[in-house]
Amino acid sequence: MSTAKYSESPPSVAAVQLRSSQRPSRETLAGLIEAAGAALDHDRDTARACIARAAALLQQATEDERPPEMTRGGLAPWQARRIESYVAAHLGGRIRTTDLAAVAQLSASHFTRAFKETFGDTPIGYVSRQRMRYAQDLMLKSGECLSQIALTCGHCDQSHFTRVFRRKVGMSPRAWRRQFAAQPCLRNSASTLPNR
Repeated sequence: MSTAKYSESPPSVAAVQLRSSQRPSRETLAGLIEAAGAALDHDRDTARACIARAAALLQQATEDERPPEMTRGGLAPWQARRIESYVAAHLGGRIRTTDLAAVAQLSASHFTRAFKETFGDTPIGYVSRQRMRYAQDLMLKSGECLSQIALTCGHCDQSHFTRVFRRKVGMSPRAWRRQFAAQPCLRNSASTLPNR
């Protein structure tokens, strides 16, 4: 910038603010910074006002450019609700990813990516976690044997159920049931699985 611009009288803050309210653009910001630079030596209050206005315009511009808060690439809320309902209704049977994709009305490959974005887990992991929660609820609220609970929750047999349960929860189903069935306050909140 040449020194000739500084020797000219700086534009008033009101004039620059009038222009900035009409069109907040690079020219407006440049004018505010130029006015602040010119007024810096002889009128610090005007310089501060110009800098404050330029900062406010920059803040407003960045807020206007921000996209609205929404999950990009995830499932729509109605799709997520339908998936949750479908899984809850079919925990005792076979639940395939293609079935879930059909419920969400998406292709299987797109569905898997969108599902992971929304639920933070793969469809298989999510179904497994829901089965464990359902099994925990049954173990606390019913007197059914573990082999029947395993079948009710969609596992092929008790040994498979025990392996998966131990991997997810950290102890065998029998030990878990003994520990938590004795505590009445935990019967209302059956799940000890983390919410991932």
